[in-house]
Amino acid sequence: MIKKKIKDITEETSLLSEQIRALEQELGAEDISFLQAKLGYKDIEKRTQSTLQQPEKVSGELIDVAKHLGNLKYKVWEKMLGTIQYSEYWGQGLP
Repeated sequence: MIKKKIKDITEETSLLSEQIRALEQELGAEDISFLQAKLGYKDIEKRTQSTLQQPEKVSGELIDVAKHLGNLKYKVWEKMLGTIQYSEYWGQGLP
């Protein structure tokens, strides 16, 4: 589903890029008369408009929440035990 959305967005982006290139070429032409005769303002406005679609809400979770957060405190504690070393402190002592 996500791959399809990415593909759709990529296709829309490439289509818009092609339209932009075509407009740039037409605007770069020395004869500006195309604005009055060939295209007109309304035609340019229609060609450059794009409708944005709201993203679909995905039903269900994308990750296994229980697997990643279920016993998070225990996993952190377990990692800390592997990282730290126990050593006795024979300093001044307590008052």
